[in-house]
Amino acid sequence: MPKAEREQTVKDFKDGYIKVLFNVGILDKGFDYPEASCLIMARPTKSLMLYIQQAGRVLRPHPSKEDAIILDHAGNTQAHGFVTDELPQELDDGTKPKVEATKKDAKEKGTICPSCAFVRKKHEYTCPCCGFVPKKKDAGIDVQAGDLLEVTRKKVTSEDKQKLYSELLYVEVEKGYKRGFAAQMYRNKCGVWPKGLSDVPRIPSETTLNYIKSRMIAFRHGAKRA
Repeated sequence: MPKAEREQTVKDFKDGYIKVLFNVGILDKGFDYPEASCLIMARPTKSLMLYIQQAGRVLRPHPSKEDAIILDHAGNTQAHGFVTDELPQELDDGTKPKVEATKKDAKEKGTICPSCAFVRKKHEYTCPCCGFVPKKKDAGIDVQAGDLLEVTRKKVTSEDKQKLYSELLYVEVEKGYKRGFAAQMYRNKCGVWPKGLSDVPRIPSETTLNYIKSRMIAFRHGAKRA
């Protein structure tokens, strides 16, 4: 838009002939019209200072208005907080914040009301605009009556030890593994060698077969990493 036409458009807005003045990056800062009481923010920005400059167009007091309304369609309030919040009094060293920290800060600065889309502060549970109160989520925890009992570790008997070793021996013979496979598997499981146990094979249980399978998988994965 030519400069002369732009100046006339702004004058018509201030004189009341134009109710809504739309611009792209022209009236963000330096535009002085305290009577303006409503701002439609449609441009998202990562700049805190630009966000404050934009909001400042309607925050200036004037006898003709009682308040200022900001219709934030760009999510800048959630990203930067409320324009009435106190600014951090510290210098910027130029280091970019981590993405995780930025998302967390944005989430903590404001929440959109699902009823009226008003952005309320994080500590405001009830919407100050429409009074909407969000329902608390059901934790989904089932509660059942019961008795509190002592849990004790099952005592391993000599029969249990012999059973495990015999089942491992069966797999060693059946699969044609080298002599000592069963003893090594037993040591991995129990932490000691199968001393004093009989070399009598026995058809393995599903539990023993699953244990052998898990150890074989772990061994293959370890060999690949090496």
